[in-house]
Amino acid sequence: MNNITLLLNVLAANNRLPGRVVIGSFPKVAFFDSDNIFHPSFPETVRSFLNVMDCDQAWLVNLDQLDDKSDKVRSIEINSSTTSIDYMSELNRIGTTECWIVGTDRFACFPENLRWIIYCEKGNEIALIGFRNAQDYEDSQAAINRIHAVSIDEAIANPPGFGFANFSEKWRVDLMKNYGW
Repeated sequence: MNNITLLLNVLAANNRLPGRVVIGSFPKVAFFDSDNIFHPSFPETVRSFLNVMDCDQAWLVNLDQLDDKSDKVRSIEINSSTTSIDYMSELNRIGTTECWIVGTDRFACFPENLRWIIYCEKGNEIALIGFRNAQDYEDSQAAINRIHAVSIDEAIANPPGFGFANFSEKWRVDLMKNYGW
């Protein structure tokens, strides 16, 4: 099973926030500013999650570039040897007409064991990380803190980024309904 097939087993790729984008049991979800994903420190954050979950690699995929007719999807692999320079170089290089770092697409980042998943809507400046179980969430606090991820209750009360501060009341209510603990 390739990494895209794994991803599509847990992600409703055509859904968007504030609706449910993660399928299945991910009871712990935290929100953060999507800019963290496109920062040079992101590979180090991912490695922190990988270490906690005893994984070797994760992938960052542009969901808006998925094509049902092709199995050739560009992704960035993040592992123990991925440097911030390598990562930023890939972000700036990937894409057809523009690089990923300046686009407004949707992205997902996930490890091979799918114990966590990150979903991002860059255009709305929002990202979430979901965990398969509460213990993984607790064990990942150092990495969660690196990206300033918080519960939806806290994100609405004290917006962690520009996107959160500008959501309509309906968005906030729907996010609470779908992601409140």
